[in-house]
Amino acid sequence: TTEEIMAGGGSAVLDDKSAKDEVLTSFTGHEYDVWACELHKKAKLLVTASSLNEVRIWDASDLLAPKQIYEFVGHSQTITDVKIYGEKRFVSCSEDYNVSVYNMETHVREAHHNFEGSVNCLALSSDGSYCFAGGNHYDIKCYCIASDGDQTDVHSEVARFVGHAGAVTALALSPDNTCLASSGHDFDIKLWPLKLPYHRKNERPVRVKSHSTVTAHRGRVTSLAFNEDGSLLASGGTDHSIIVWKVKTGLLGGLGLSQIWSNEDAHRAVVTSVCFGRGPSADLVLSGSWDSNLVVWRAASGGPPLATVRGHVHKITDLTVSTSGEYALTCSADATIRMWRLEEPYACQVSYIVPQSEGAFNSVSIGTTTFASASESGMIRLWPLYGVDKYASHFQEPPN
Repeated sequence: TTEEIMAGGGSAVLDDKSAKDEVLTSFTGHEYDVWACELHKKAKLLVTASSLNEVRIWDASDLLAPKQIYEFVGHSQTITDVKIYGEKRFVSCSEDYNVSVYNMETHVREAHHNFEGSVNCLALSSDGSYCFAGGNHYDIKCYCIASDGDQTDVHSEVARFVGHAGAVTALALSPDNTCLASSGHDFDIKLWPLKLPYHRKNERPVRVKSHSTVTAHRGRVTSLAFNEDGSLLASGGTDHSIIVWKVKTGLLGGLGLSQIWSNEDAHRAVVTSVCFGRGPSADLVLSGSWDSNLVVWRAASGGPPLATVRGHVHKITDLTVSTSGEYALTCSADATIRMWRLEEPYACQVSYIVPQSEGAFNSVSIGTTTFASASESGMIRLWPLYGVDKYASHFQEPPN
């Protein structure tokens, strides 16, 4: 028996009677497609970006009455990615060729960089000092966006990673910031050794060459992910396959990739996202696809999938794992988000449902106790991750 709870125009269908999940709030500020959202893991802030070329900052401290703090309209074309760093700033990128740095307190755009091509993806170092951008320029550019010491290179391009022969569509940064992985339309996966901090030479960015290039996919590589300790890398592509790689470090500091296992028939359609488990689920790797399936694999050995989890009726567009490693979240073009327990039988715990008129979910961003979803209609929703009983502090009695 399932139980359905309605709130804010959405619903959560509970597959586990012990769970109590509902929509915390709905954000309806955007008028058109929401392409990216980022929920700060500590500060109660949500950043959203849309195809209307705007970025909005939301105060999510009161989930019953979220407030838009400010609206940034600094891009002239669709914003493709947004990342928060610290509690004061965020970085956005766009098809207008720009990477911009905004201060959420002063509402000032502190810097913008001409990428010389549409920008598709961003990755930030763990301390928020460096931003890596990939796109249609083919080169990956590294910008210094913050510094506790020498300010000479702040808001400058400090390094350029040269080697791709096509647009870059995915970036992944190792947890210790020593390795950058990239992929794109040239079917290649490249590993780049990082030696942070970077400094310009003669006011020009340092040029970095990759230490390893592999061309194992037979199509564009759409997604990359490192595991918790950075020893493994997973990739998925338009060729319907996933591959898990061992990241090797040489005696002289060089990096390399060796294939541990692959499955050319991992899915029946494009693989949109790959993700490793965390903590208790760190031995798992997950993949989501246009075939609407979530597949669970042994990260170290591959073999037959541990589970092919069916629940969505349209393509999976994004996939993430909770910080505790207990659950996976998938969002889909069927206007639902599903939460799956990462232990056998990998059952769906909750289905988060919105009206079909809102269109497909495009992305999901996870925090500590909540997660945010973004849909084609421009709707942003903030949901509880585990349930009312565990996070009662998020809920207040509505005023009379």
